[in-house]
Amino acid sequence: MFIIDGREYDGVMSLERSFTVDEDGNGGRALDGTVLRSVLGTRYDYALVIDSDGMPRAQYDELYDVLSSPAPSHRVTMPWGASGELSFTAYVTGGEDRLERIDSDGRVWGSLKVSVCALAPQRTGA
Repeated sequence: MFIIDGREYDGVMSLERSFTVDEDGNGGRALDGTVLRSVLGTRYDYALVIDSDGMPRAQYDELYDVLSSPAPSHRVTMPWGASGELSFTAYVTGGEDRLERIDSDGRVWGSLKVSVCALAPQRTGA
C-alpha cells in the first residue's frame, strides 16, 4: 500500500526503492588525488507496479489520473524499513500500464508501472 495526496491505495504487486546521494557541484579532486565531496543529502525514490485486481476499476482509473496529472509534485507516503513509513514530497517521472482484458463491464487495465522521485533530499548532514 502507499498514500498519494492523502489517499491510500492497495494493489502494489512490487515495490523497489533506490537512493541517490546528491552533491552541489563544489566538490572535486585534490592535488594528491583525494576526492573531495560536497554532499547535499540523500534522496529516496520508488518504482511501483500496481495491479488493478486489488481495487475497483473506478479507483484504478482515479489513481491513473492522479499519477499522470501534470502536477509539479505530490505528497506521498511509502513503506520504509521493517514496519515504518516515509512521507515526502515527490514527483512522478512517468508510468505505463497494459490492457489486461475486456469483459462485459469494459476494459481492465493493469500492471501499472510508475516511478516516484523525491523532490528534495530526505536526509541531510553527516
